[in-house]
Amino acid sequence: MNLNFQEKQILSCCIFETFECAGEFLHRIEMTGNMGRVERIPLYQQTLALNKSKNYFCILDNRRGYENTLTLDDMRYFDDMLVEAGIELFYGATVTLDDEYKKITTLANVNVEVSELAGELFATSSYQEAEDFIFAHMQKAYP
Repeated sequence: MNLNFQEKQILSCCIFETFECAGEFLHRIEMTGNMGRVERIPLYQQTLALNKSKNYFCILDNRRGYENTLTLDDMRYFDDMLVEAGIELFYGATVTLDDEYKKITTLANVNVEVSELAGELFATSSYQEAEDFIFAHMQKAYP
């Protein structure tokens, strides 16, 4: 997949890079500290400002094992933020060594089913699996 680098930013809890490919945007996020709702808000604001598609793709790399909290209320808050920004399709992969995080992913997928968004979230311990998952869905979204 031919990704064109767009921007890199350092936030309080992470470093993110945005890449463009055939009109779609991939946000690669590496956690550098604990992340909850307060820390996620500027991350979403910054990535949504760069995202020029109705689709949102991201890989969240938390192999370092930082606290990564996300409640159902948080999920709904960020779903609303995405929809208000014009996002219709959301695919996210989290790379984590914490097997318990898959419970959050399951809850997030149930939430997607009842939200105004389409898409899927995926958790894995393999960065390659995360990329494969995202790239497969990016290819389907090409205009």
